[in-house]
Amino acid sequence: MCASVYSPLLIIALSLPPVSPVPQITRRPVTDLPNIAELPDPFTGINGSAVRSTFDWDCRRAELKGLFQAYIYGSLPAKPE
Repeated sequence: MCASVYSPLLIIALSLPPVSPVPQITRRPVTDLPNIAELPDPFTGINGSAVRSTFDWDCRRAELKGLFQAYIYGSLPAKPE
């Protein structure tokens, strides 16, 4: 059930070509994260600014990719030698 809720957002965020580099997200322990009853607005950035242009969306998309990498997917292992 949860996968179907997140999949459209995930498809949008990951299917477009990157414009700006993925920002480094400072990962906090899950126990320190706030409890949010509803899904957050995908058009509001980490700093609370609204997405109003394609440039704003490119920045927000990079934030989302960083959050997905930090909390869902993790980092890729080092290339074997």
